Amino acid sequence: MEKKGKILIVDDSPSNIQIVNNILKIDYDIFFATTGEDAIKNAPKILPDLILLDILMPNMNGYDVIKVLKNEPLTKDIPVIFTTALDNVENEIKGLDAGAVDYITKPVVGAILKARVDTHVELKKQKDFLRNLSTIDGLTGISNRRMLDEYIEKYYRLGIRKKLPLSILMLDIDYFKFYNDFYGHIKGDECLKSIASILKNSLKRGYDLAARYGGEEFCCVLPETELKDAIKVAERIQDSVKESKMEHLASPIVKYVTLSIGIYSSVPTEKTDHNKFIQKADEALYMAKNNGRNRIMFIED
Repeated sequence: MEKKGKILIVDDSPSNIQIVNNILKIDYDIFFATTGEDAIKNAPKILPDLILLDILMPNMNGYDVIKVLKNEPLTKDIPVIFTTALDNVENEIKGLDAGAVDYITKPVVGAILKARVDTHVELKKQKDFLRNLSTIDGLTGISNRRMLDEYIEKYYRLGIRKKLPLSILMLDIDYFKFYNDFYGHIKGDECLKSIASILKNSLKRGYDLAARYGGEEFCCVLPETELKDAIKVAERIQDSVKESKMEHLASPIVKYVTLSIGIYSSVPTEKTDHNKFIQKADEALYMAKNNGRNRIMFIED
């Protein structure tokens, strides 16, 4: 079953939100915000496929909101449709110039709203698909190294601006060369796919990222996450791998597949760059492997 698209409705009128919700709720997962500030705060967490944005709101109007959204790395590519009672050509041109993909006047006509939402969500899916072709690892189906580097850099910059913590997990399948030699490369590929699936399912938030770093190494990016919470994610991953009971008779430590995990957690600063997070997490992984493998080690600034 195809996953539903996500729509964020931003309107200071609960009755308007309810009207739009009734039109779209069958085909989409609906989220809402009643202020521009809430929309800016929640959009990076929800990562909707489309934002329906009212123009006339107190404190921050729609033009102010879209300006912020288009300047944020995580939200700049989310299509925005303005919904407003302002129906003159000048306001429509202003909205489109601000970065909106469409402009719908109130009161909304259900069939027109639904048709335009469907069109822009489908266009976004097509753009995302084309982009994913170059950022997905061909074997495991999770993000590749290119996507990983871009993602860490985005959240590194966000962490600097908003003083938010960032945690990186580096993970390595213990004695994977022994596994490949014992079971063969086809089984080795199946093992990599299984670990990738476990990582993806272990990350509960939409903006956490699992990626294949290279060979039997993987990486998880956990934005806005302190060390104690990153450790919980690492423990959840290890528990899932243990529960899977993937046989590894060639392992000198346990006769099942295990992971060594290194964690680095800190608040990004201007004094260094995002590569430091990978390097430090890799150091922690090295510590885990040197201390017997099948364990979690961490470094924290």
